[in-house]
Amino acid sequence: MPPHRRPALLSSLCSNPQNLWRAGKYLVLAATLALAGCATNNAKNQYAQLSSTHELRDNYLSRTQADPLGAYINDEDSDDLDEDTKDILFATSSHSSPQSVATPGASKAFASTALNFLGIRYRYGGDTPNTGFDCSGLVGYAAEKSLGLKLPRSAAGLAREGEFVPRDELRKGDLVFFNTLGRRYSHVGIYLGNHKFVHAPHRGSVVRIEDMNGTYWKKHYTGGRRLVAYAGGIDDSKPAIRAEPRSTTHTHTARSVSHAKHSAAPRARHVASTHTTHAAHAKSSHVVARKPAHKRR
Repeated sequence: MPPHRRPALLSSLCSNPQNLWRAGKYLVLAATLALAGCATNNAKNQYAQLSSTHELRDNYLSRTQADPLGAYINDEDSDDLDEDTKDILFATSSHSSPQSVATPGASKAFASTALNFLGIRYRYGGDTPNTGFDCSGLVGYAAEKSLGLKLPRSAAGLAREGEFVPRDELRKGDLVFFNTLGRRYSHVGIYLGNHKFVHAPHRGSVVRIEDMNGTYWKKHYTGGRRLVAYAGGIDDSKPAIRAEPRSTTHTHTARSVSHAKHSAAPRARHVASTHTTHAAHAKSSHVVARKPAHKRR
């Protein structure tokens, strides 16, 4: 058999310790790069998975047209806020309490005002065209501009205003409510007629018109309310709602008592004077009657 010969590269490494040291460094470097590549691939996979989750959520939002208060809400600032908290944070100093049934003209003006803001971006907590609108912010702003009303600052608060309207009796300007957070009234819009309504949907979208017969909205619809108020200048045939006048019973009674007191004083003086006059007259008569008795003879 021919003698076993070591490969030239191995012989070179073994014969020169410096070459062996260099080879060791290259091996360590190669191992480090291999591990880094594995970690990078793992991070890429995780990022791809996260992106896929976001895409699924975004696809769901575009398919169902869910509103910003839905289960997949994308605003961290609003995740922990329930309707009661929102009532406190965004409550106005005072709001009107509608009492008289609104005219069709007033309701149409209300809906038409809201349509002026189509295309305004959604913003959680927004209540003006400059800042953007959320669902209740749009309703409140349109009501104040068209009806002169200041309404509660949440969908749940708005659901306590006005009067209930069956779905088949909805008319332009009525409020329509939806359950999007497991609560009966967590989203609100303004009915336009023909099963359409305008609202501020969700983050990243704008004020727009929706079809109530769409699968999502039809399933989550929870009721309609009609704002029951007149606003000055909208319906000239009926007076605007004004605060109830304060009762004047107490004032009137006080005046009556005071008048009686002042009237009683002259009457008392007159009675006293009459008694004094009668007493003096009686005394004088008595004296006159007795005088002849002293002159008897």
